[in-house]
Formats: sequence, C-alpha cells, structure tokens
Amino acid sequence: MPQGFRGIAAAIQATDRDLEDSAVLLGARRTRAIGYVTIPLLRVAVSSTFLILLMLSMRELTVPLFLYTTDTRILSIAIYDQFENGGALQEASAMALIYCAIMFLLSYLPRRFGAKNGAGGA
Repeated sequence: MPQGFRGIAAAIQATDRDLEDSAVLLGARRTRAIGYVTIPLLRVAVSSTFLILLMLSMRELTVPLFLYTTDTRILSIAIYDQFENGGALQEASAMALIYCAIMFLLSYLPRRFGAKNGAGGA
C-alpha cells in the first residue's frame, strides 16, 4: 500500500494544475479537462505502479501462506509444496520457470510501453 500511494502521489504532484486550468479557460468543463489532460498524463504512472505492486506481491511468500486454504492454489505455494512435500523437483522447476516467465513479462511490459509513450510524447 505505501509503495502504490507514493507512486501515484508523486505522479499527481508532478502534474501541474495549470494544464487543467488552461483547458477550462479555453472552454472545456472541469470533468472534460480532467479526462483529456490529467488522466492521460497519469496513465503511465498508474499502470507502472500497478505492475510494480503486482510484481512485489508475486514474490511475497508470507502473505499467501497466511491466506492459503485447500481451495486456493497460488503459484508460489504450489512450487513450495512440490519442492518440500512431494519431492518432485521436475514439477517444481517447471512451475518456477513459468513463474520466472510471468515475472519477466511483468517487468518487460512497462519498459516497452513506457518507452513507446515517452518517445511519442517528447
């Protein structure tokens, strides 16, 4: 929660209110100014903050251990169960490879789309 708040708060503070005010002075309503000026400026920060929080939550093992039941199968718990209880190293390593691929995609996507948006806006 604090990481997400800091990421979004920094993006909001970096956005100058004069951009919205100038849109209002040119005849747009406040909601339209927010929709066409502020939200597009915050889109990259919100999506990157979401993906960072998703990556941080995926590597965390203690919280899923508290939330684990027989009905819920989380990838990190499944890897741990395969390695500790079953002794099936092949299945555990295959699931760990899938986990690494997911983490790679989650770290690659913001860089790819962030560079695309950053280059187009400059």
